[in-house]
Order: sequence, then structure tokens, then C-alpha cells
Amino acid sequence: HTLPKDTLLICDGVKPVAIGGIMGGLNSEVKDDTQIILLESAYFNPASIRRSARKLAMPTDAAFRFERGIDPEGVVNALTRAAQLIADISGGSICKNYIDEYPKIISTAKDIPLRLDRISRIIGTEIGAKDVTRILRSIGMVLKHNGKGRYLVTPPTCRVDISREIDLIEEVIRLYGYDRVPVTLPAVSVTEMEIIPRLDMEERIRQLLTGSGYTEIVNYSFGTPETADILCLPENDERRRPVRIKNPLGEDLSAMRTTMIHGLLETAKRNANNSSFDLKIFEIGRIFLNPSRELPEEKNMIAGLLTGKLTDDFWSSKKIVDFYTLKGCLENVFFDLKINNCRYISKTAEPFLHPGKSCGVYLNEKKIGFLGEIHPDVLEKIDLKNNIYVYEINLDILVAAYLDQNISCQEISKFPTVIRDTAFVIPDAMEADQILNVVLGQKEDLLENVIIFDVYKGKEILDGEKSLGLRFSYRASDKTLTDLEAKSVHDRIVQNTVNLTGAKIRT
Repeated sequence: HTLPKDTLLICDGVKPVAIGGIMGGLNSEVKDDTQIILLESAYFNPASIRRSARKLAMPTDAAFRFERGIDPEGVVNALTRAAQLIADISGGSICKNYIDEYPKIISTAKDIPLRLDRISRIIGTEIGAKDVTRILRSIGMVLKHNGKGRYLVTPPTCRVDISREIDLIEEVIRLYGYDRVPVTLPAVSVTEMEIIPRLDMEERIRQLLTGSGYTEIVNYSFGTPETADILCLPENDERRRPVRIKNPLGEDLSAMRTTMIHGLLETAKRNANNSSFDLKIFEIGRIFLNPSRELPEEKNMIAGLLTGKLTDDFWSSKKIVDFYTLKGCLENVFFDLKINNCRYISKTAEPFLHPGKSCGVYLNEKKIGFLGEIHPDVLEKIDLKNNIYVYEINLDILVAAYLDQNISCQEISKFPTVIRDTAFVIPDAMEADQILNVVLGQKEDLLENVIIFDVYKGKEILDGEKSLGLRFSYRASDKTLTDLEAKSVHDRIVQNTVNLTGAKIRT
């Protein structure tokens, strides 16, 4: 072992023979041919032993006892008792006398105040003074009367766990008997529960996802520091600087997580190893980033994972989950939370996601997360075969929008809807979201909704272009629209869209 400089060593004048209060050395152990034994009995500072045992990762039986404190006045008794047992068992003889080094008196608890009325308030029943004094004297405590219903109590030095009045009360009730305490309901005041917006929003998301067939999981908040390499994060990514744990359970649990995606992938791997390949799971928790300031930055996140078949086998469905299944899941969440200004931009993908099947999620102009298919290179590192789709969303940003929303209502029109379909030919690199934003940005009162019903590439469409089919819904609140009225609004919207985007009308 490489020992820290403040580690206590027991030496023989030439070399160390033991780590004080933790473990003996190999060069001083008792062997079959041992004839002379030198016994050492000692009291060690609990804080020093605890600190050294943690640094050396040596939670030995000796450290377990010494770090909790032992009887400082029992050192000599322990020495003589050990010598007697060795002599009785082995038949050896004990040398006379011993060397006693006691450089500083170790203070122990003395004259702890004890009030009888305090015992009654804590326990909830009256215990007479005779019973209290009898109980405490039966376990070696010395009592001095200090006024009516008051005592000064000195516990024996072996009871290092007793230093306060509440410790004495605990001893009294333990020996008096818990079964003798009457059962009563505590008097509490009923107050209105405070609603915390973030927790309220998280509960709504839980209900929505579990109602859609998802299962909530809980992973450790710490994991392996190799997560960044597994997810192929670039060197300048802040998620490459995790908060390290000083006393980890192991190297694979030595760093606080900077993303929840690796935990979801490990869960998927464990399920796959048990022949469970169809998963719909999510987790709500925190990530921990390690900026330059003293304390780490904690962010509340939600992450989800989809893989395998969309429904169970007994529904006779062989449909496999895909990118749009996951995107629809997030859209349902945003719709339920009344957050309508979310956008999906494919130019801001993550390094561990498939570049052609992923996108960033934006709230107005601020990125709040990402979604997409896991890159094949990452799947190979984790040894997973199925296509896996994940998302991760920042709940702290989302809750701000959740609180800042202004919900308005309007009467549902009782008049019929007029439907018009138009196909636009646009460059292959242009996202459909750009066309939709132009259409909705015109804010036509009669336009109720617009959706994508078709994306086509092939015959009659030039290379580098695609056909995007949009379905427009028009409705008035006070009358049935005529064909001429609907055509007039529709033609205006289509022409403005062509002028603003450079798209062509497919005929």
C-alpha cells in the first residue's frame, strides 16, 4: 500500500509493523514457530482511523471498531485479558509488568443533565423517578441529584455512544419497554400542500407516458468515467468533465453522470441479455456537469428509449418502432403541457446519434434536448443489435415555458371544414418544418390546421428535390365557407409560401 502522509503507523524502531487501528503487517504476524509475543493494547483517535481507512479503502474489523470509538479506560483490562487467554490456550507464561503510555487524558462524557419532564414529553408517558434511577444505575451510570426532577448523569467510559440527554432517554425507554408505552395519535396541524411547479409537471409527464405504455426506470446517478468515450463525445464537450466521487464503490461507479443516455443503453443491454428486446422506458432524474466554479451544476432531465416492436406479438403486429414513433411521443408530451412552440432541427445532432435520423429539439430559439437513433458505432461498443431510439429533454427550461404559458379558449365551430391539398417541390435539404412555419406565420384566420400527408422522391421529381404534400383545413366560426372563399384564402397562402421559400407547385 502507498500510505498518505497522515496515516498512523506502528513501528519496531526500524520498520513499520502495522497500520494503527486498521491492519497488522505480514512481517509481524503469528506463525506456527512463534515463541514470543509482544502485545499492544491501544486507543486510537476515531476520526484519524476513519479518514485513513477511507483513503486506503480498507474497511477492516479493527477499523470498524476504532472509528466508532472504544473505552479509553479499558486498554489495560483488554491487555491483561488477552494475555490470560493466550496463556490458558497455549500453555505459555506471562512476563510481569507492562509499559503504559498515556500522554493525554481522553475526555469522556460527564454530568449530562437529565430532566424527568423531558422524558415524559419525548416518550409520551410518565415514568417515575425510582424507575428512571434504577434503570440507569443498572447499566453502570452514576447519578447525582440536581434539583427537583433533575439529575446529572455520568455514563461509564465504555459507553462512548452516550453524550446527550436524548441518549439517556433512549436508554431509559429501551430498558423500560417499548410495549409499555401507550399508543396515541400525534397532534399535528393540517396545512395545505405546497405545489411545486416542476414536480407537478413531472407528475403529468409520468401519467402521460405510463398511460402510453412506457415504463419508468430509476438508474444510479453515478457510473463509469468511460461514458464519454462510449458515446464518442468530442474533447471540448462539457459532458467529458464529470464530477468524480472521492470514495466510490468501484471504478465503474466513480463519476456522476453527465447524460442519462448511457444508463438507458445499459438498461437495454441487461434486458436484451434476458431476451427482452421490445422496450418503451423513460427516466426522470438529474445530470451533473462540472464547470469551473466550486459546486457542480445540476440539471433536471427526462430521457426515454424505444426499441423493438411497437406492440406485443398477440396483436399480430410486426411494426417496428422508428424515429417518428419517438418524435410522436415527445409531441404528445408537449401537446399535453400546452407547449406549442417546439421545433425539431436536424442540423444540431449529437455525436452518438445517427446523423440522418436525429435532430435537436428547440423551444423557440433555445435548445432543450435531442432525439434520434443511436449510432451503429455506439451500439457495437455496447454490444447491442437492435436499432435503438432515445431522447433527452431539459426539464428546467421546459418548466419555465410551462409556467409562462397563456392559455386561451375559443368556441368550437359547428360549421364544416373545407380541405385543400397542395404538393410543393422543394430542395432535398430543406426541412418540412421551414415550410410549415411559413404557412402558419401568415396567420390567416380561416386556416384551422395544416399537416404533412406525403413526402415523395422518385419518378417526375428531379435529383436533389422532393415533393412535400400539405393538407390545409379551413373553417369559419360563424358560417359555412363557400368554395370561392376557401379557394381565395388557399391560393393566397400557397402563393406567399412559393414566394418566401422558392418552392414550386407540383402539378
